[in-house]
Amino acid sequence: MNLDFENRSQALLEILRAHGEIRTVTSAEELGVSQMTIRRDLAELERLGLVRLVRGGAKPADARPFSTRNVLFDAEKWVVAKKVARLVPKTGTIAIDSSTTMARLCKILPSGSGLTVVTNSLISFQTLQSLPGVTALLTGGLFDVRSDSLVGSNCQQFIAGFAFDIYFASTAAFSPSRGGFESTQEEAAVKAAFVRSSAKVVVGVNSQKLDDHAPFASFSTSEIDVLCGDQDPSFWAGTGLSPHTETR
Repeated sequence: MNLDFENRSQALLEILRAHGEIRTVTSAEELGVSQMTIRRDLAELERLGLVRLVRGGAKPADARPFSTRNVLFDAEKWVVAKKVARLVPKTGTIAIDSSTTMARLCKILPSGSGLTVVTNSLISFQTLQSLPGVTALLTGGLFDVRSDSLVGSNCQQFIAGFAFDIYFASTAAFSPSRGGFESTQEEAAVKAAFVRSSAKVVVGVNSQKLDDHAPFASFSTSEIDVLCGDQDPSFWAGTGLSPHTETR
């Protein structure tokens, strides 16, 4: 099987998702290429921030901390957050993820008259404390210092006990055909739990998300109800998606 780099990289990331690591020897045999080709591919994936090279192969890349991500693409994230804010109800129960884009949403969230907001983000939870008419709840779980968020089985169990009207989320990377992807398996599992407990899913993505890559799937495109972006609508031509419209 002779695969170009893009296809090989997708195959290598699938191996990473399935086994938690990539072994050079076995991956070369599975993909029908030389070990040198796999080493070159892994070096490129490390340059892209998707993997971390180790002896004999690669492991998942360490996620960038919240403070690092928060200063990137600030203007674009604000455009998305302001569009998403128009979809927030004044009452009901909603969920907000631990992304830096949705952290901006929390700063401009309309004052509610009975709105309950559940989040796994410590930073967003602190922001929500000052909003009148909003009851903020923080999930349980293990603290992940990389994202300033809570993750793990206890977090997922807490989420499973709710029936959210809307879940507001962003992603580390987004594919119009495949959906959202995260840098850590733990964060992807939490976002998947939020989706399962929500009647409606709103996702905000800036243009940079379509150029990024991340190894762990969080939700599929078919699970997204409304997509908000900073792009011109013509950008999405041919993808089957368009910002501000129902996608299913």
